[in-house]
Amino acid sequence: MDIDRTSYSVVLSLEKGIPLCGDIKIEFFTKEMLGKESLCSFWFNPFFHSEVDKLELKRNEIDKVIKDKNYKIFDIAFSVSCYLSQMEEEKENDLGLSNGIKSKSLNNSKESSVGLVKKLDQLNFDSSINK
Repeated sequence: MDIDRTSYSVVLSLEKGIPLCGDIKIEFFTKEMLGKESLCSFWFNPFFHSEVDKLELKRNEIDKVIKDKNYKIFDIAFSVSCYLSQMEEEKENDLGLSNGIKSKSLNNSKESSVGLVKKLDQLNFDSSINK
C-alpha cells in the first residue's frame, strides 16, 4: 500500500486491489491516547455501481462528516473517492466470488457471464481535515 500525502489530500494506492462483493463498509479511524476513535464511515455495494469506475462521495454522503455542521473537523469541500476496477473472472472463481449471473446483449442473441465483483484499487481523501 502506497500513501501519498499533500496538504489537501491523502491517496491510498492498493497494489493488487481488495476484492469487494456485497455490502461494504469503509471506516476511518484516528489514533487517540486511549485507543482509536471512529472518524467517519460510509457504506456501498459494488453491485449497484457495476458501470462505475470511480465512486465519489461528498461530505453530505459520509457518516459523521455530515454532522460536522461548523466544519470544525472536516473542510467544507471534504470528499472521498473510491477507484474501482472489474475483477478478472479467473480470480473471482479462485476466490469463490463468482455469482453466476447471466446477461444478454441488446439484441438478445448472445448470453454471457457478468462478473459483478469489483476490486478497490485506490482511495482518495480530498480537502483538509482540521484535526
